[in-house]
Amino acid sequence: AASDAYEEKRGCFVFEPPGGAPWGVVHFVGGAALGTYPHVAYGELLRRVVAETGVAVVATPFALSLDHETAAAECRAALDRCLGDWPRGLPVFGLGHSLGCKLLLLNEARAPRYERLVHVAANNFGIVDSARLLEVFLEGFEDGPAGDASPWGSIAEIVAAGAAMAGVEIAPSPEETLRRLGAVAAPCAFVAFDRDDLDCSASLAAALPR
Repeated sequence: AASDAYEEKRGCFVFEPPGGAPWGVVHFVGGAALGTYPHVAYGELLRRVVAETGVAVVATPFALSLDHETAAAECRAALDRCLGDWPRGLPVFGLGHSLGCKLLLLNEARAPRYERLVHVAANNFGIVDSARLLEVFLEGFEDGPAGDASPWGSIAEIVAAGAAMAGVEIAPSPEETLRRLGAVAAPCAFVAFDRDDLDCSASLAAALPR
């Protein structure tokens, strides 16, 4: 549900507690496509975070692309522009959903920033797995009789072949992302849903420092 309890500031969507200064700031980064409009796709969630904790939330939108390195850097720069609205020294936490979890982890691995990170249904897909995610999504709209072959069943194979021919892959790749996580300093918590075969929480958590 769209929220009317936010302000658009410096390219971000900012949710603040009414009637009092926040004691901390949560940097929110959403999933692919949904993260472009976080105030709409996640408005109800972010309002509840503010109401139940007394923090401010800075939701940083990003454009969908294969360049996750740039998307992560743009989200961090947008957060930095907004942090000047509050006193220095407030603790900053990270909350991500799906691809947003990867972007937060890339930023924390590059330079420590967050007191703690919370990852919901974390995603660290390459192109082929992302295409399989698209298949699952499209199959939910099928109207054909049960047992009919899915018209979307070859998407992953087509995408994989085209990506291989063009030499295209998500950057950083899933393998490179896992390698970088050894530099993550912030404690991380992972939230995974039941019966979610697309969740990458286990592999991401295993790559973090012990």
